[in-house]
Amino acid sequence: MNSSNKTTFNIFIKSILEVSGLDSDWTINKDVNLVAKVKDQFGAYINEGSVTFLIDGVKYTVDLNNYAASKAVSFSQAGKHNITVSFNPVKFYYPSNVVSKLININPVKTALSLSFGNGTLFVGDSLSVRANVNASQGKVMFYLNDVLKGTVNVDSKGMASIVLNGFSSLYEDCS
Repeated sequence: MNSSNKTTFNIFIKSILEVSGLDSDWTINKDVNLVAKVKDQFGAYINEGSVTFLIDGVKYTVDLNNYAASKAVSFSQAGKHNITVSFNPVKFYYPSNVVSKLININPVKTALSLSFGNGTLFVGDSLSVRANVNASQGKVMFYLNDVLKGTVNVDSKGMASIVLNGFSSLYEDCS
């Protein structure tokens, strides 16, 4: 037999990625532990390779250890956040499915008290408004007549202040 007639085949084993934690109760600044496990096409867990967690465009690569790769995730802002998880195989494993989830974190509702500048307010004057919230971080959104006037970060004492400039009429309904 002539060795030049030899054919080489690459045989790969399919892999299946499973991710737990994506359906957790997501809230602002609460850690959720995402755990990725990879099985081969025969149902056996794989302990080689790594898993990439892509969180809002930032990559975190974690080696499989004891048949799992874990990543603690928390978000400091309300809104929509993208999480994509993928397996990075080694040796003869074929890349698995990719798991993606769009997480929506609602703003946290908290107790709020408002204080306003003292004195008489005239057309064209500015009004100082201070919000005191039961939180040491986050944002306060100030609205007047359903119009967003500004978004302000809460300081470490739970305060957020804004100056509303130049009222344009004698009467602006604040109800």
